[in-house]
Amino acid sequence: EIPKTNFDPRTPIDIIKKDLQDFWDFFTIGHINARSLNKNINELKVIIEKAGFDAVSVSESWLRSRTPKDRFHIDGYKIFRTDRRNKRGGGVCLYVREEFDCKRIKIPNVSESPETLWVEVTINHKKLAIGTLYKAPKIPASTFYDVYDSLV
Repeated sequence: EIPKTNFDPRTPIDIIKKDLQDFWDFFTIGHINARSLNKNINELKVIIEKAGFDAVSVSESWLRSRTPKDRFHIDGYKIFRTDRRNKRGGGVCLYVREEFDCKRIKIPNVSESPETLWVEVTINHKKLAIGTLYKAPKIPASTFYDVYDSLV
């Protein structure tokens, strides 16, 4: 964890840019477990804007249906959300650069299974499915593997 008082985005961003320097001509995807976008949206904005990912998936967004949509807007990105219902925590979302044609793939979220979100992105006339899965601690690992296997 990075303490908020000492948060310096240059270090993780420098590492990301170095690791991906040979791949910037490709569609780049990142992932972060936010453990509450309400608390960590500013850090996420800095990382997304400076790292330059084409898409970023977020697990444990902790967003709810009543959470204002504009509070989590990041310039240049569209946001797709699957908020947890009736419980605290959880939830997943996906940010995709606005320049890409994309749409949500509707897959039902069943209680007592991993939370999922799928988006179809069109890149150079080719379609790519990007998914985010989050297994809450109370979900058995075998259930997660069953969902994963069915998707593969």
